[in-house]
Amino acid sequence: IPQFKNNELDSLKFFNENGFHIEKNIIDENLCKDLIKESNTFENSLNKSYKPEMQLHKNNTSIMNFMKNKKITSIVKKIIGQGEKIFALQSSFFYGVSGTTGSLKHQDSLYTSPETFDSFLSVWIPLVNINVINMGNLFFYSKSHKLGSLDTKEINNESVKYQNKNLGTIETVFDEEGYKKIVLTASPGSLVFLHSNLVHGSLNNNSIYNRYVLLLTYIRDGVSFREGREAKRTKVNIE
Repeated sequence: IPQFKNNELDSLKFFNENGFHIEKNIIDENLCKDLIKESNTFENSLNKSYKPEMQLHKNNTSIMNFMKNKKITSIVKKIIGQGEKIFALQSSFFYGVSGTTGSLKHQDSLYTSPETFDSFLSVWIPLVNINVINMGNLFFYSKSHKLGSLDTKEINNESVKYQNKNLGTIETVFDEEGYKKIVLTASPGSLVFLHSNLVHGSLNNNSIYNRYVLLLTYIRDGVSFREGREAKRTKVNIE
């Protein structure tokens, strides 16, 4: 995979063709470790539900600093900016403790409903070394973003653990035939950029390790989106 730090044109071409991009080892690993340590004070760690934390950037300086990190936002601008200003929309912190139910196949555009699908971007940031295939790994289907917005179906799943209910019960209707499924291993501080319509999900964490991940989303200026009853998304100035 080409890297934006070395070859911007080829990296952008790769993203547009495949619907994802991985920029390796960008964020200082110590920042990742510091955020994990700080997460011991977050609500769902204290109450031991370990469900993903939503919109912590609204009152957490560390996560807001991640949102504004120029190593992240500079690439976001190159992918979706088109010369316009970009804003952050959402932050999600995943504990991914041992036993966490994976997320079903989905498109992030389902939840945010961006006015145009090339104007919204998710950035998935592993905070730990994800070096085995059973610790809740992210998976995605290369080029599936070209299918546009897909239908969904509800799955009766009574055993969702440590996971947002929607991610464990609502699945995108998608025929996998002909699409390459990539199960990701990644080093801490790498950046995984996902097109809003890329079909992706995560595996169950059947390992003994916690799969800590920070997910950030961004949108181009002037584009409408769904605020959401729970997420209460609002544009965040990152400049």
